[in-house]
Amino acid sequence: MQRAIFIFMCLSGLVLTSCDNQHSIFFKKGNPYAGLPNTILKDTTTVQFAETEFKFGTIKEGDKVEHIFKLKNTGPKSLIIANAWGSCGCTVPDYPKDPIAPGAESQVKVTFNSTGKKGEQHKSVTMQMNTIRHNEEVFLSGTVTPKDDKK
Repeated sequence: MQRAIFIFMCLSGLVLTSCDNQHSIFFKKGNPYAGLPNTILKDTTTVQFAETEFKFGTIKEGDKVEHIFKLKNTGPKSLIIANAWGSCGCTVPDYPKDPIAPGAESQVKVTFNSTGKKGEQHKSVTMQMNTIRHNEEVFLSGTVTPKDDKK
């Protein structure tokens, strides 16, 4: 009897949570709006990057490359970068945590650590922000040559 009650409770919970269509979008895999506060979803603005791609050329394995991507809030509302992440752990963004006023300029510093990397590299940084697209990207690319292990 207890087992039947337990199964009934589990199934009831599953049915009730699956009917919550208002919030179900936030749990779908690959949803670009997941976790964004309502202010970011409704108070959209526009952003313009001075460049969206940086080619760092050829570097040796173990070298670090830092690049600053300059941006400008070209819209009528404050620009909010809610989150930013690299395409892998070797690419780390440092982004402004405070709102960027309309017309103001700011920057995102991206550091690429080439330790353990060899050959052609194509990395990206995705930023969740209150723009129409909600996700904006910048890219780094170049070649990493193996370090010389001979001493």
